[in-house]
Amino acid sequence: MENNALSSKDEKQRQDAKWSLPYLEGEKKAQAEQLVANLDAKDGAFDAAIDAACKNLSSAACQGMRQELAAMAKSYDEQLDGQYIGTMASIYKEGKGQVDGLMWQYATADAQAQKTKNIQTIASNWGVSIETASALYTGMAAVHTTAAIGGAVYGMKTTVPDSKGVVPALEAGEYSIVKPGPLKPSMAETFSGGRYQEKTFTEDTILYRAGVSETPFGQYFSFEKPTSVIQTRIDKAVLPVWPTGDKSPIDTSFGIKIPSGTKYYIGEVGSQSGFYVGGTQQVVIPTPWKLPGVEVISKEPLK
Repeated sequence: MENNALSSKDEKQRQDAKWSLPYLEGEKKAQAEQLVANLDAKDGAFDAAIDAACKNLSSAACQGMRQELAAMAKSYDEQLDGQYIGTMASIYKEGKGQVDGLMWQYATADAQAQKTKNIQTIASNWGVSIETASALYTGMAAVHTTAAIGGAVYGMKTTVPDSKGVVPALEAGEYSIVKPGPLKPSMAETFSGGRYQEKTFTEDTILYRAGVSETPFGQYFSFEKPTSVIQTRIDKAVLPVWPTGDKSPIDTSFGIKIPSGTKYYIGEVGSQSGFYVGGTQQVVIPTPWKLPGVEVISKEPLK
């Protein structure tokens, strides 16, 4: 099945028309059938348009189409007739699934393009083969996000042995499910396998988080700046609405200066349902707003 896409408003019209067909006759039935056909055509046309535009992922046309796709996704995350996304997901599962599928398709394409670029840069800067660079990248990817790796490899220029299949050793987590640490369970559970390390900043450090414009502080951070709402939800496994019913709106990126000497906890984000896969690095600092010297240094809107 193609990953075509409609906004929640259009999907509501299509599903309402489909459901009404068995109960309509004559002209009214013909009108409902025509509405379904028109929306099916709109559905397919968007899929063809974004596919054509995104042959070049970095093109302005592709970015414009993806912004439109993100707006479609957001329409499912917002209230509609007083119902939240949990209800919407069951009633309009087909439409939401198609939008989510397209979002995931292009997010995956972005990640693959960045991975290829980083491997090529490692090979060039380190003077190794593409095969060895790929093995080195795989080792890095186990403990860092794609964006963090990109920031690191572009500054590296050295020579390493071209040993096929040899990757850097990974440092074991300090705490896990079987060895609980200082974080309360609700925080520890956000790490994959409950596995994280306790560390201390030796200098003032800028961390980033995504949230809503009126609330700059939170307890979950990254070393890299968020680039979009959808990237944050996928990489950090942030559900629009959690199983408890709590909502997690995102519209702003913040840069927070954390003072030297602050303890922090770092590890891989655990996966949530659907395409909220996590797997990237997160930093947890309990109640950072209480830290002497903590400072909000940047605030930017996210799309």
